[in-house]
Amino acid sequence: DKALIYPRFILNKLICRYNGAEVFVADWGSGTSANPYLAFRLRVDHSGPVEIEWIDDDGVSTHAAAELTVLDDTG
Repeated sequence: DKALIYPRFILNKLICRYNGAEVFVADWGSGTSANPYLAFRLRVDHSGPVEIEWIDDDGVSTHAAAELTVLDDTG
């Protein structure tokens, strides 16, 4: 039987931006679990874009973005 060999794929850095400004950065290494779970708090007072960027060990940058909407509940 031949053993399956999976290519190495490690995320080195995760960056969260809100309205273009860095609000959270995590530097990871080879000791991070295969399927890490990450949570952090972000307090905002107005709507704006949130972007997550992660960079792998090959230097490839991947992005995901969404619009965060703050509702006025003072009504």
